[in-house]
Amino acid sequence: MIYIYKKDELIDTLNYDINEFKKEWYPNFQKDMKVYDRKFEYPIFENEELREMSKEEKIKNGINVILGEGEVIKNNNLIEISRPSKYHKWVDKEWVLNLEELKIQKREELKAIRTSKLFENITVNGNNFQVRTEDLENFWEVDYMLKNGEVTETDTRNWVLSNNTIKPFKYSQLMEVLTEFIKRKAEIFEKFGILSIKLEACKTVEEIEAIKWEE
Repeated sequence: MIYIYKKDELIDTLNYDINEFKKEWYPNFQKDMKVYDRKFEYPIFENEELREMSKEEKIKNGINVILGEGEVIKNNNLIEISRPSKYHKWVDKEWVLNLEELKIQKREELKAIRTSKLFENITVNGNNFQVRTEDLENFWEVDYMLKNGEVTETDTRNWVLSNNTIKPFKYSQLMEVLTEFIKRKAEIFEKFGILSIKLEACKTVEEIEAIKWEE
């Protein structure tokens, strides 16, 4: 579709591609006419070219516009209010900071870190073990079999390590891995608790941002 304008006046609309259209196909084409591939809602003819009226110009001409975040109209002028921080939200013509919402976001971030650290591989006696949820089921199976006398601590069982190699381990050695995981879990949750308490006491964005899960 093409649009023929004479300065800022729409003369005609034709069902052509702008790249294929030839002016001689239009008998009434005049020198001061121009062809565009778009229709202008509020056209302005400037420097021998047609352009769309800017948002500021629309406001000055009393035309309703859709304002974006941080934009307000004062004395018929468009004013842009800078966003104080990435956490502020535009509500009823002003930037609003909801600290409680930000705390929830930070808490979820900390929980994600907690989960990630909880299931990291664990090294015991020089061997690197995976302790994902499915791996832990196998370790708890070892614990169950020992407690029920199905095996002894000196019995052995083949185990797949994190590098996919298989080695035989005594049941007592496998229990050491489970013990280390439980100890690490307690440390991780203790740290999460301390950070959560600090988070609840925060009064500013800066204080919330300062909370980091450091080793």
